[in-house]
Amino acid sequence: VPLEAGVVQNGKAKDIAKLAVALGELKKKVEPKEKRAIQVVLTITSSNVYSQTIFLPEAAQDNIVEAAELNIQMSSPIRLESAYHDWHVIKRKEKGQTSKIEILAAVINKDTINPLVELLQNNGFIVVAVDFAALSSVRVTRLLQTNLNNTDPYVFLSVTPDGIDFFITRAGE
Repeated sequence: VPLEAGVVQNGKAKDIAKLAVALGELKKKVEPKEKRAIQVVLTITSSNVYSQTIFLPEAAQDNIVEAAELNIQMSSPIRLESAYHDWHVIKRKEKGQTSKIEILAAVINKDTINPLVELLQNNGFIVVAVDFAALSSVRVTRLLQTNLNNTDPYVFLSVTPDGIDFFITRAGE
């Protein structure tokens, strides 16, 4: 379904009415039954997401949730009360090692997500997850079972109308 220029800019809906029409057309093409909703993963441009790798000390092992949440709150440029955030462990300390726990944290303003989720819901879609472009690219690469091995670091370069993103993966994350 073609989308007019300017309807979405920098990952944000600028013309809700035109975007709603396009989503309605897309819904009809993918699922002609009007009452059946389509599950989607909403992928946000990486420029709208604050993401950071955070290293936690070994002592955080027993209280990892609290330690991760506190570190995200302290490092985020967005107040967590007005944002959605999540994290996952990239690398965990193994017994006998002195390495730290490495987590990937992501924070995004609710004002960026909520209008898009509402628009999708109003047009027959159910948002089952929200992700950012860099992480989605890594997930797709793993899902497609490419010949990239999970131990080497890789640099990904993504060129889109929103600009250029690059990100580095380590150990498949």
